[in-house]
Amino acid sequence: MNYLTIVMAVWAIYTICAFLFIRAATLRDQLAIPVRDHEHDLAKAKRLSRTA
Repeated sequence: MNYLTIVMAVWAIYTICAFLFIRAATLRDQLAIPVRDHEHDLAKAKRLSRTA
């Protein structure tokens, strides 16, 4: 194989991997993380701590 072909193939693989890595990182940041309401957590804790 030509030296230039090998360099271009390695560069292309590196570029594709970097693109996919950045894309996956930004998709993870865009996902909504559910945040629990503080009052709801307190009500749930009180309900679970009651004795019969």
